[in-house]
Amino acid sequence: MTNRRFILTAISLLFLGFSTPQISKAEISIIVHPSNDAVISLKDVKRIYLGKQKHYADGTKSIPYCRAYTSPEKAQFVEAILLKSMLQLKAYWAELLFTGKGVPPKTLESSEAIKQRIASTPAAIGYIDSSFVDESVREIHRFP
Repeated sequence: MTNRRFILTAISLLFLGFSTPQISKAEISIIVHPSNDAVISLKDVKRIYLGKQKHYADGTKSIPYCRAYTSPEKAQFVEAILLKSMLQLKAYWAELLFTGKGVPPKTLESSEAIKQRIASTPAAIGYIDSSFVDESVREIHRFP
């Protein structure tokens, strides 16, 4: 009986190993306009994206842009930088909107769209798939 349980457990684990695809995460870059030379820590980024900080250290207003809730980049950013689940983030912004205490970052549909907006808006900050970074924006942080 013990051998049978061991074999069934081994087969189950093997089956789960093959049925669960390993999704590799892309590198994500946090970017700003090239003229923005402010030092922006990851703590600042988190506070900006949670609506708790509305200006850079030099006093310039920050304008955050993000991807849609369905994008893998957003999920990765929310987990790694905001330290929340997508559900927690939705609930967080729902409460702030309901109470009139905040408005979530503006949403754009692609990394290319965010890059173009950041490149044309000196106060903007955003995150994109690192493969989209070029000289039109300044990368301030990169994470896996």
